[in-house]
Amino acid sequence: MKRIAIAAFVLSGSHANAATLIINGVQTEGTVVITTGAAPPAPTPPPVPPPAPPPSPACAQGMIGGDRVWSSFNEVQLWPVPPVAGSGVLGRAIQFVADSAAYPRGVRLQGVDESQPSKSKDYVVSECAHSFTPVGGNSLCTAIGAGSVAGPLYLRFGPAVPRTFFGQPLPSLDCPLTPGGTYYINFRDNSTAYGTVSSQFVFYNRTD
Repeated sequence: MKRIAIAAFVLSGSHANAATLIINGVQTEGTVVITTGAAPPAPTPPPVPPPAPPPSPACAQGMIGGDRVWSSFNEVQLWPVPPVAGSGVLGRAIQFVADSAAYPRGVRLQGVDESQPSKSKDYVVSECAHSFTPVGGNSLCTAIGAGSVAGPLYLRFGPAVPRTFFGQPLPSLDCPLTPGGTYYINFRDNSTAYGTVSSQFVFYNRTD
């Protein structure tokens, strides 16, 4: 019977991993790699960056003449003096910032109209000036058909907070806003005539 030598390994003396490979009688120098059978460690996955914040909404209308910026955002102060007026379908826009550093739990906002208490007005807190679409489509960010007093609107500078009564859940009152975000109080005449209406505002620090 004919015998065929397929392969043989002979370890040389100088290096533990050096060997002579003999295939069919032909010597070939090579290296023997000895493994323990353990799987190599998995590569460390690259860090996953945090998701990007949602883009600002594409507002159809920016601030126009007569709009106001409520920059002196102070509690329990009727603002502005005298009242600000607006007319037409765009009404009037009041810009403010959800200042969570000064008001960590948000504010309770009211509209006040001492000069035209019988005139019905719509107030909407929106992400865009002159937009009557509330933040997140939330009706709690609106006061529709208000008279001498609008609201209050319970603006929460952060996510809505659950309410309970003796352990039973209650409907939320919150209009949640992103802390530090810029928003607008938009108001206009509630009738389709969109006549001239005026308003002032006041807010109170929330502790609830």
